[in-house]
Amino acid sequence: MPASLDVYKALVEKTHQAFFAFDQGTQQFQYLSPACQALFSLPDECPSVEVLLRQVHPVDQGQVAQTLTTFQEPDQGGVLEFRMQQERWVRLNLTVLEQALSKPLLLGFAADISAQKHTQNPTEPKNPELNILAHDLAGALGMIHSLSGVLKEQLGNAVEEDGLQIINVLDRSSQEGTRLLQEFMELYNRR
Repeated sequence: MPASLDVYKALVEKTHQAFFAFDQGTQQFQYLSPACQALFSLPDECPSVEVLLRQVHPVDQGQVAQTLTTFQEPDQGGVLEFRMQQERWVRLNLTVLEQALSKPLLLGFAADISAQKHTQNPTEPKNPELNILAHDLAGALGMIHSLSGVLKEQLGNAVEEDGLQIINVLDRSSQEGTRLLQEFMELYNRR
């Protein structure tokens, strides 16, 4: 069955899926299905990566730009999830089409996964890196609290009043720091 480009284009457009082709050499989209244009609020002409990045949340712009311009895994596809403006989430499923004389063409489709992200397990941290840092900091503060207790216990009356006050300040500060850190993480993960 001979197939023409028009047949494939009609197939893509009638499925109402957000397909795209991105030329890593020119750093411009070569094709955007109507569903993809609507998802990203992109113009009909083939925009550059910068036009898309204006729609992406500032925190995720670097990751999106790097993935689109450097992704080169022809044998295994890739998945990229990122936030758009107004708290929308998008997942890109990517593959690379090698081209003989030019940079690879990045092919993929996009999906709005906002509903899925908003119904995720509420105990799952929204920012895993921040959660790891907070956990490590809480561990250090807990260690300070424990060591100050050990110092008070082992030194007992052998320490002068000034030394005991310093140990008490360390103990209280570490407990207060741990409490503030826990409150911050609870507030951050609730929003």
